[in-house]
Amino acid sequence: MIRVAIPANGPDLSSEASEHFGRAPYFIVVDVEGGKVVGVSAVKNPTLEHHVHGEVPQLMAKLRVKVVACKGIGPRALRVLEGLGIETLIADPSTRTVKEVLDKALKHLGLSA
Repeated sequence: MIRVAIPANGPDLSSEASEHFGRAPYFIVVDVEGGKVVGVSAVKNPTLEHHVHGEVPQLMAKLRVKVVACKGIGPRALRVLEGLGIETLIADPSTRTVKEVLDKALKHLGLSA
């Protein structure tokens, strides 16, 4: 199983993908096994009100995320994620929804949903 997290402006796959990793209101966490989505959950960003650098990557590690697929991310967060062994994929700017970002990430990873 692989767990993918996507920063989002809302709590589900049809939500708009957030433009920035650390300032997203939600993270949509998707479990993929055998090329199929087997679980989807929404996690509120606990640092949204009081953003502290490094806390969101630590949250991804606690959630056992293996891949973060996002539209934008700062270099510091990128380095922390890499240090935690979490792969980061930057989505094409034309992607709008969490589902679109997920589909492109799975294609990039050689998986299909």
